[in-house]
Amino acid sequence: MSIATLVLRWDSTDASKSGWRVKINGLIYSQREDFKKRFPKVKEEDPNGVTLVINPEDEPAFDRNNPFDMPMYVVIQYLKVLGDMRYKVVTSHSTAAPDNTHSMTMWTLQSK
Repeated sequence: MSIATLVLRWDSTDASKSGWRVKINGLIYSQREDFKKRFPKVKEEDPNGVTLVINPEDEPAFDRNNPFDMPMYVVIQYLKVLGDMRYKVVTSHSTAAPDNTHSMTMWTLQSK
């Protein structure tokens, strides 16, 4: 049994990098490779390849100007693939800054 997380984050504190961003942690190597094959825009964030990331400049659905319109149709595709890998969502939570400069929704998944 293993744990993975999918984090959807909005950040507008740095104008050059504002927009939605997704990070996925906890997948083993073969799962990361499978995920990257299904979604070619996905990149490995660090040299160890532990974290997959999808940045605003890589995914047009991650509208840089709209912090209120979560790109859920894209995130649902990611969750479906994780489901195909035998993960199921066990918890989720959301937080947001009062000034709407950043927000985050995180799903914790557990392999079946």
